[in-house]
Amino acid sequence: MSGIDASMGHIGEASSLRFTNTLKSVGSAAFNVAMNAATVGAGIVGGPAGSAAMSSLTGAIATAAGGGDIQSNVNTAAAAANAAANRNAAEASNQLQQAQSQQFEFFKLQIAANTMTETFKTLTNVAQTKHEANKDAINNVRA
Repeated sequence: MSGIDASMGHIGEASSLRFTNTLKSVGSAAFNVAMNAATVGAGIVGGPAGSAAMSSLTGAIATAAGGGDIQSNVNTAAAAANAAANRNAAEASNQLQQAQSQQFEFFKLQIAANTMTETFKTLTNVAQTKHEANKDAINNVRA
């Protein structure tokens, strides 16, 4: 037996072990809350790639705390982050190409609209000139 208990004077090893396990559980819960918050924050700042990297890193730390190989877990986390970053880069490139294609289509549409406007103005001016010429001819005959 070790330690001193308020009621009997001694704390048994089972009580001491329970106390240690309770502290470990509280520490683990605090770690999980902190890492979940960090994962959410990474997701907001870095998008899916940041969230995936933080998730992998959290797993690596948790495994290392449980006695696992931290180097391989960190390498796995880095590989996951790189893969997510590559996916995001490819998606961004695809979106950029689509935006450029759409912008070019709008540009062609604008050119067509301008051509129609110019044609309409030209036809209107010709019709107006013809009308004025006819009107002047009639006024000359009257005069």
